[in-house]
Amino acid sequence: MASSWDGPGPKRKLEDMHRYSCYLYGLVTIFFALGIFATGGQSIPHIALFILTATLSFAHFKLSAAVEQDKTWSRSASMALAFPLLLGFPIGTYMGVTILINAVRYEP
Repeated sequence: MASSWDGPGPKRKLEDMHRYSCYLYGLVTIFFALGIFATGGQSIPHIALFILTATLSFAHFKLSAAVEQDKTWSRSASMALAFPLLLGFPIGTYMGVTILINAVRYEP
């Protein structure tokens, strides 16, 4: 029997962590956009990283909705999107490990 002390289940934690990852990647995307404007659009690395982080932000946003709707593919997609986060020590690593743990526990 679950009590109020147990806290939210893995589904809620997984949704929240994907939403927080969306916000984190969105913030980084804004910084890369500022870098593009500061260089007059001439910096290819800024443009490439802007596209990468914007794509990851959108993917986490859509995945949080998929987890909320109990899509069957959301578990494996969560595990796949957690791996790039593991490289971002310490915040990204915490978020990636939390996503991996809750994706393993989550049953859509």
